[in-house]
Amino acid sequence: MTSTLPIVIAGGQHAPIDVDTNGDFGLSSNTGLSVISQKLQSARCDSQPFPKSQNQCKGLHLPMPSGVNPYAAYPFMLHQQFQLPWNIQIINSRLTLHSIHYQGDAVINLKSCHECEGLLTNNVVEGIRNRIERGVHENSPLAYQSIAGLIELVQRKNEQLQILRLTKHTISQRLATHVKTIDEYKKFVMVLGEGKMSV
Repeated sequence: MTSTLPIVIAGGQHAPIDVDTNGDFGLSSNTGLSVISQKLQSARCDSQPFPKSQNQCKGLHLPMPSGVNPYAAYPFMLHQQFQLPWNIQIINSRLTLHSIHYQGDAVINLKSCHECEGLLTNNVVEGIRNRIERGVHENSPLAYQSIAGLIELVQRKNEQLQILRLTKHTISQRLATHVKTIDEYKKFVMVLGEGKMSV
């Protein structure tokens, strides 16, 4: 008696194979392994979003100002805040955007497909480029800040807190001095009132 059990490949199709109830494949070892290998290979091919090709889209390169690292300058949290129509890739400090609408069609005489090229006119991409070049206003939502911007904000807040601590300490010392002076003045007035003070 033979039953069909599916083998599931992540991202691919079900690849059913025949398995005997006693654990044998019901075929000679060489033939069985050959059939399984062919089905697994077919499932792997089905799981790929599109075939790799030299004419495949290279994405949209987002240039960085001189001396700026994309890991520090790109606002990664925007992808959690909004549903942006692109994915990002950073290789050797080169930031590339890939449109999620690219279907794997071959690109002829171009490095980027029309979907990726269209990202150049996307308002969010334009805003990201402007903020990378000119900086992000400190009152902007934190999601628009880059990692470097967030670190700078934290450092600035820490400096402000340190100044406040020092100011508080200085004021506390001055108040303590004033309290001591007032106590001594009160004692002087009491002694003077009792007529115990001799000239």
